[in-house]
Amino acid sequence: MSESDRQSWDEIRCALTEYLEAIEEIFAEAIVESRIVKDKLYLHVKKEYLDDVVSFIYWELNGFLSSMIGVDEGPIDGTYKLYYVMSMEGYEVDSSAKPWIIVVASLPWHDT
Repeated sequence: MSESDRQSWDEIRCALTEYLEAIEEIFAEAIVESRIVKDKLYLHVKKEYLDDVVSFIYWELNGFLSSMIGVDEGPIDGTYKLYYVMSMEGYEVDSSAKPWIIVVASLPWHDT
């Protein structure tokens, strides 16, 4: 990995940390788990906060909803999972690198 690539990853990680802090400031009680992996912040939230967290990322942090994914994980843990994939358009290191936030909520099978 070149020095400029390492610097880009460091900048993205710093941006993701700032995004996480902004989300935690308002939605601390909503967050079940969070982790940063490379250029992505994975944010597992309680289902009742899903709309509010995604709206905050969109309106306040300039996130763009790139995709929504529903996954049947019933055989694994008895839930359906909703994944909202947000590209962070307000921040780019260069044309090939930008941070992403993946917001996840679990829905028990019996809620469907």
